Amino acid sequence: MKLISFDVWNTLLSLKVMIEELQRCLVELARIKVEEASQAIFEVRKEIKKERKEGKSNRDRILEVSQELLANRIGKDVEVVKRAVAKATLNVDKEVVIEGARDTLRKVRDLGLISITIGNVMFWPSSYTRLLLEKYQLADYIDRQFYSDELRVYKPMKKMFLEPLRYFSVSPEEALHIGDTRSEDFEGALNAGLYAVWINPKATRIEKIGERGFMVGNVNGLLEVLKILER
Repeated sequence: MKLISFDVWNTLLSLKVMIEELQRCLVELARIKVEEASQAIFEVRKEIKKERKEGKSNRDRILEVSQELLANRIGKDVEVVKRAVAKATLNVDKEVVIEGARDTLRKVRDLGLISITIGNVMFWPSSYTRLLLEKYQLADYIDRQFYSDELRVYKPMKKMFLEPLRYFSVSPEEALHIGDTRSEDFEGALNAGLYAVWINPKATRIEKIGERGFMVGNVNGLLEVLKILER
């Protein structure tokens, strides 16, 4: 193994914390009810994830489509959404960092492995994600970050996994991707030829899935998977 690829949201950073803050900011700026903001975010996320799974999402407007859909759903100008995600990014505190994320990144670096992120974007641009990873010192352990709004592709597309590997001249069988979404992260990585680790919070033990797949309960489980692969 030469390279470990990390999904960001719900792997290194808490999507729940960020979405809850986005919801609060939408309520404040759009002057809508909490229930309306929550429902709009839920419905748009569901719609976009379905389109991405089917490969139908617009690759040239990956971020813009999500912002516009959310704005339409709450009946406001897209500028309100852009302000809300900016404000949410400024507001979230250290609770946004997933427990064990920094320690896992540090230990992967200590093993001499390349660490990267491969992340989709929705509602906020990758630059905001980069700011949070810098703010909470997670970026110190990441060699390079790759995001869908920069590459103009998205998980689970093969190119989203293979292009970062080409940058480091690493073959798929020398790389492992870890993330929380079964279709985008786990199945996407396996289809691209990588080893894959699915973070399933319901998992109580490490479970091997097929020839190159594993299921763990949290990001810390990655270190045990790496030990298994060394045997």
